[in-house]
Amino acid sequence: MKEKYMDMKYILECFREGNMEIPFEIEILDSTEGLQHIESSEWEELVWEFRSEFLLKNKGQVRSGIGKIWNENAAYFRKSIEPILKEYLQKNFLPQACIDSILFDVSTLRNYKLLQDDFGIESSFHDDLLLIYEGGYIPVGYQGTYPEGHFKVMKMV
Repeated sequence: MKEKYMDMKYILECFREGNMEIPFEIEILDSTEGLQHIESSEWEELVWEFRSEFLLKNKGQVRSGIGKIWNENAAYFRKSIEPILKEYLQKNFLPQACIDSILFDVSTLRNYKLLQDDFGIESSFHDDLLLIYEGGYIPVGYQGTYPEGHFKVMKMV
């Protein structure tokens, strides 16, 4: 299962086919409203907060040894996956802020899945983000306080 998250083909299939059912409530926004949400500092701060939480903490303790492996995985993503994914997203005429958000999410999700078993990482927020991407949507916001509420999403095309 972990290997598929390293595969560029799998990542692009999520965007192209996206027919997986989302098992929780989502609000689908049109592209204009979706782009306004994804560019908001509120959404960016929420995503950073949840990433920092699973990256740094393990039952209240700072995770040791994860930084080096995380950085190696991130460097691989930037070199080998990001250029292909970025080109694909640009062909869909998405603005740069949206592309940056998607690249951040996908890089984080890839690293999360690769390191999950070795470091005992659990993040229902990131599991939900992954399901949204697998469903062919782009997460752009959240209504409420996670997990009480729902994600705001937009379709890729």
